[in-house]
Amino acid sequence: MESAQKPDVLIVGTGPVGATYARVLLKLNSNIKVTMVDAGAKLSEEHGEHLRNSRVYQDNWNTFADTVTASVQPFSRVAEGGGYQETLDKTAFQHRKSDFNFYNPEQDPRKNLSGAAGAYAVGGMSTLWTCAVPRPHPRMERSDLINDGEWGDLFEVAESFLRKSSEEFNFQRQKVTKKALKDFFDRRSEDYPFPVPADYPVQNLPMAARRRGRGEFGAEDGYVKWTGVDDILAPVWADENTRDRLTILSERLVTRLNTDKPQQSGSRIVSADVQNFNTLRSERIEADKFIVATGPIFGPQLLWNSRIRHNALGRYLNDQPVASCFAVLSEDIVGSFRDDEGHAGIDALAPNAAEPQVWVPVSEKRPWHVQVHQDPINFTTPGPELVDQRLLVFLQWFGMAEPLAENRVTFSKENTDLMGMPQPIFEYTMPDKAAQRAHRMIGELAEASLSLGGWLPGQLPQFEPPGSSLHLQSTTRMGANDHGDSVVDVNSRHWGFENLAVGGINVIPTATACNPTPTGVAIAVKSAAHMALGRDATGEEYQKLTETEANAEGTA
Repeated sequence: MESAQKPDVLIVGTGPVGATYARVLLKLNSNIKVTMVDAGAKLSEEHGEHLRNSRVYQDNWNTFADTVTASVQPFSRVAEGGGYQETLDKTAFQHRKSDFNFYNPEQDPRKNLSGAAGAYAVGGMSTLWTCAVPRPHPRMERSDLINDGEWGDLFEVAESFLRKSSEEFNFQRQKVTKKALKDFFDRRSEDYPFPVPADYPVQNLPMAARRRGRGEFGAEDGYVKWTGVDDILAPVWADENTRDRLTILSERLVTRLNTDKPQQSGSRIVSADVQNFNTLRSERIEADKFIVATGPIFGPQLLWNSRIRHNALGRYLNDQPVASCFAVLSEDIVGSFRDDEGHAGIDALAPNAAEPQVWVPVSEKRPWHVQVHQDPINFTTPGPELVDQRLLVFLQWFGMAEPLAENRVTFSKENTDLMGMPQPIFEYTMPDKAAQRAHRMIGELAEASLSLGGWLPGQLPQFEPPGSSLHLQSTTRMGANDHGDSVVDVNSRHWGFENLAVGGINVIPTATACNPTPTGVAIAVKSAAHMALGRDATGEEYQKLTETEANAEGTA
């Protein structure tokens, strides 16, 4: 086994959370050298750029759905009918069990999260994500393990890293969508149990994206730069004091973390075993500190394979139930469009007019999150030859589900996934209260969508397959004490290990309905700052991290 050069910190995973750890560590500690490793390949010239920044997808988001489908890997697939093909030629070989093509023969389909998937790529899911970055509700969704003041500081840093903006899509389609939904909720009766309050209204959806100009899609200056890991790391590469202290290694799968002694208080990770897909050799990387930032399934998978198996590992698995549909804008709404040149109706829209990005947050009486945007993750929609895509509005309602210990992901001792790691097995049942809320939620979706127009055939209101939100959480959840119901402390340090941190949305201990990426990044900022400084960061130190971002944008 070959030994690679020893960094101070080894980060497993190159998604937004891993990149956040790297940036904060390098900016706050001038003596640290960081190496990041990822099992996936580098797909863009810059490390981890969002793939939708490609020219072809700027004009036609519909085609990007195929790229997403090809780029994500389901965690646990069940072969329909046990893999038996009744029409197959009877002289052909038939498997006796469904353990081929990486199907999971141990998965109970009734407890599966069939829509859950992950990506192997430098940049992780940030190469594909929808870039929605709303803040969680401070009482309904956010953990009280971190105080309100520090949460505010952390979100300021996270949002600057992700390049948050609420104004990049504020064109005609967004304005009419927002007005139609506002009018719909205003018409609700006074005794409607899920009112939209004035302090959490229908509003623009915050996005991790910036326009390269002022026009809409189709205009040369209107292209959008969707945020990826390349943006998070841009100030690191631009600064001569940090660029030479960061190394990113692609197509290297970390299979095991090696400890100095069996798991107990004060244990340390001493090295990581790595499969190098470029050289087809095994490597070992030693480091002083280790960070696992590979997400809610790959992270617990690595810990389990390393025999780091805390009682809460994989438990409290939390999935957001999602209902969605496509609406085709009504004649009245289309007739209201106008442009500066005197065109009306559909002629007032650019050939690829910017899609709407609208949000209704969770609030005390509304335990679900409304998001109107264009999500290529779960649906491939008809192309312009069938329905003019300027008329389509995609609506998603995201629910909340209580984290329960019995909902979990385990790992097989017999079967492996496509990377040769232990096969994930889901044991998930939606909590009863969450199921009742989801029933009410899809009813509201159906009514609200009709306020925009009619349903697109084949895309009527429906629940998406479990796990389709791609927002699985809490599998390495944070806790105040090691009482068996959490995996890491408030600084994301793994219980019992001095030099191991675990980052990602899997650390979030609470039920949420919004996109959890900003929260995962915010928690990573806190963890990385504590690791870099050896103590909690001050508000001023957090502020300096946002100033770095402002300076980087000013010199771009």
